[in-house]
Amino acid sequence: MQILHPSPAHAAWDLRHAAAVEDLLNQYIKTLPHGASVPPPRLFIYKWTAFSRACPQSGIDAPTYCPGDHTIYLEMGLGDQVASKYGDFGALSILSHEFGHAYMSQRKLHPKGKEGELAADAFAGGFARYVEQKGLLETGDVDEARATFASVGDYQVYHHDHHGTPKERRQAFEDGYRQGFRLPGDSANTPPS
Repeated sequence: MQILHPSPAHAAWDLRHAAAVEDLLNQYIKTLPHGASVPPPRLFIYKWTAFSRACPQSGIDAPTYCPGDHTIYLEMGLGDQVASKYGDFGALSILSHEFGHAYMSQRKLHPKGKEGELAADAFAGGFARYVEQKGLLETGDVDEARATFASVGDYQVYHHDHHGTPKERRQAFEDGYRQGFRLPGDSANTPPS
């Protein structure tokens, strides 16, 4: 994990939680089909804007997975806002969503557009199930994540960056949580226990 401009954490969001969740996400990926062959993505935590020649955007100002350098860029401002409104696991579920992008991209099975975003939401739900079964969540953590995914949905269905409506995003998270994460189109995949 690399930290740019470390600053005091707000609410329940802090770098210690992000580092612990990063380790758990790497363990979770290993439980998925061919996950042992997926190299762990680099996590780059920053404030405001980051730049990478490997990413198509000129400035990264929101949580993003960049396949060009296999890095998850985690902007802390959004994490602070989500943590203060929905709780620490709500903020950390954003990180698990980006790890979903990393896993699917490395497997070369990442759907395009909204379907890829919803698949990453389902990955976050599967991860919530995984850590809950390990006894690592507090009461209400899963509800924090549900509320977070519902809140980041949008109704701009014709926009190129449409991620899904609030209902679709919450449902994708819920599907991953109830059934375990499945690669898009794979209904026979057994969820990890």
